Amino acid sequence: MVKIPKYITTPAIEVLQNGQKFYLCALNAKTLSSLARVNMRDPDQDTGYQRLFTQSHITGIKKYLENGNCIP
Repeated sequence: MVKIPKYITTPAIEVLQNGQKFYLCALNAKTLSSLARVNMRDPDQDTGYQRLFTQSHITGIKKYLENGNCIP
């Protein structure tokens, strides 16, 4: 069983994009995978976080970005 740390400390750069603060850092794959998981979509059901792309999703994301919003 992998022990998942509560937090880590790493150097980061603060970035301001469209009025939102983001912090950029570099982590190796082993560290990142110990901190985060992706809730993958079940191909047989409409469950999970990662949904299939549809034209309406793409159009909505395009409009969102064109309105000055950002996706971190």
